[in-house]
Amino acid sequence: MALVTTESLKAELETFEITCEDESVLDKMVELCICSRTQAEQMLNEWVAYSTTKDGLELTLENLEHFDHEFLNKRNKSRSSSRKDDSYNRTRDVHSLQDLYPSGQSEKETFRFTMFL
Repeated sequence: MALVTTESLKAELETFEITCEDESVLDKMVELCICSRTQAEQMLNEWVAYSTTKDGLELTLENLEHFDHEFLNKRNKSRSSSRKDDSYNRTRDVHSLQDLYPSGQSEKETFRFTMFL
């Protein structure tokens, strides 16, 4: 992942014809990119989508804070919940499958069950 800088964000802002002279806003965007592990292009795409749904918000520090709380936090929560689901879908070996059976089942029943997986 390439390092996100204020210059790379300015270049992306120019793509969308968004002007931002406030260095604190650009610094905050760099911080958001780093914290959310997002590239400048992706961050600006998300900002444009967010601001468009909010009737074309200006890029200000206050609006960026709202963007952070409303959009990025929800996205990060959905990522963490999808990671939890992945643990249930992992491939299991014979030894871990045996842990799933009640202790009274025979090896023959266990083998028959694993053949269908």
